[in-house]
Amino acid sequence: MNTIDHHAIQTVARVLAGSFAGDPGTAATLEGLPPEKKQSLLDRHAELHIRYAAQHGLLHLLDGDPRAFMIGGESSAENRLTEGLFKLKIVLVSVPVLGLRDFFRLIQNTRKLAAANDLSWYRKSVPKRHYRLKIIAVDPALRGTGAFRRLISPALSYADEHGLTVVLETHNPANVGLYEHFGFELIKTLGRPGLALEQYCMIRKAGEG
Repeated sequence: MNTIDHHAIQTVARVLAGSFAGDPGTAATLEGLPPEKKQSLLDRHAELHIRYAAQHGLLHLLDGDPRAFMIGGESSAENRLTEGLFKLKIVLVSVPVLGLRDFFRLIQNTRKLAAANDLSWYRKSVPKRHYRLKIIAVDPALRGTGAFRRLISPALSYADEHGLTVVLETHNPANVGLYEHFGFELIKTLGRPGLALEQYCMIRKAGEG
């Protein structure tokens, strides 16, 4: 979808911020920051992510319900220039929320975790045209209703129909088995000795699962 009203944006952003808060990668990145600043940063980042996804046709609501959604799409929707500008916007928002001291702490954390945070891991091993699954988030009130399956199934059907490999990464080990149930295979695990965080890199070839 390309348009979404302000109220729906706020609801989606709230759900996404809650999803971020429970993610091991987010927890490690925000380690050492004051709790109130963590929440403010999550809220601002979530809204920016949602607006970017909606603008570029990557936001898919479940039956129009902003409490359950997927962010993802074909690689043709990716643009390094616009992604670079988006990352710059994230930085520009983060500085006033955190202040310089805590912003530099955030940068230090990000650098420390770099070995387990590679969003380009698949570029050399996956066809140029592929499907990128970035985020699936469901409000706690809708969990157990089959919302996750109903969100991911159309994307997988689309990928199968067009012969596309689907790629994703997660920092939550509990998600690995969940995605394997839908035909994904764990290709590699990124990290380094002494680093508690790991990135699980998964692909699903067309027609599998």
